[in-house]
Amino acid sequence: MKTKIKASRRSMGMNYAIREVTVPAAAAKKAAAAKAAACAARSDDCFLATGDRDSLQLVSESTTVLLAVTAMGRSKTVTMDTDAIQEKYGLAPKQLIEVKSLMGDASDNIPGVKGIGEKTALSLVQAVAEGGGLQVEGHSHLVRLALLEQGEQNVQKAIDGVGELATLC
Repeated sequence: MKTKIKASRRSMGMNYAIREVTVPAAAAKKAAAAKAAACAARSDDCFLATGDRDSLQLVSESTTVLLAVTAMGRSKTVTMDTDAIQEKYGLAPKQLIEVKSLMGDASDNIPGVKGIGEKTALSLVQAVAEGGGLQVEGHSHLVRLALLEQGEQNVQKAIDGVGELATLC
């Protein structure tokens, strides 16, 4: 299956210039990440329209994700820039890689840490980002059990080793 990626660019007073690239579906995320990196290198603004939350890690001063979401049965597009990600998740966009590494994602073949979901992963990464390290006492009984069962080293392995799988660019 092939996925088409359309990249559009508009400057003041210029018409749209649309480039269409066809890549295998499995490579679409990496291709979008490469386009975002190329735009950043040229100091161009980049807008990625997608329904895949994995692309939120690409958000930067030059890259904005236009995220397709469904709310109350209606489709809408939410503009996700660095401020929106900080407001929604309390993290920088690149830290979302660590969240995904902890919670896992079967569709992307990322195992994660047993017993840690999105809320717990977010709170753990936020705690580390604030300089508190992994403070198990501040988390639920399930997290304490998961950390004890898995061992803190395995949690670190999830972040270090699986983080590569979760990283788009």
